[in-house]
Amino acid sequence: MFPDKFYKSGYLWKTLFPEYFTTEKIIEVINEALHNLDKDASNDNQLIGYALCAEPMTAMRVVIQVRGKEI
Repeated sequence: MFPDKFYKSGYLWKTLFPEYFTTEKIIEVINEALHNLDKDASNDNQLIGYALCAEPMTAMRVVIQVRGKEI
């Protein structure tokens, strides 16, 4: 299968968070992204948000997959 179909199907999940991020740091980044949503770019299945925006070189665009009430 092509990676696009494979990832979208839910068979594989990946993260591009840096390896040194702790679980707490990942949750913090996701929380910040949820508070800085790009409502125009988001849809029912994906929320697009931004985190670590204080420094332009560390800013992250975060795509959060949504299924019902689960992310």
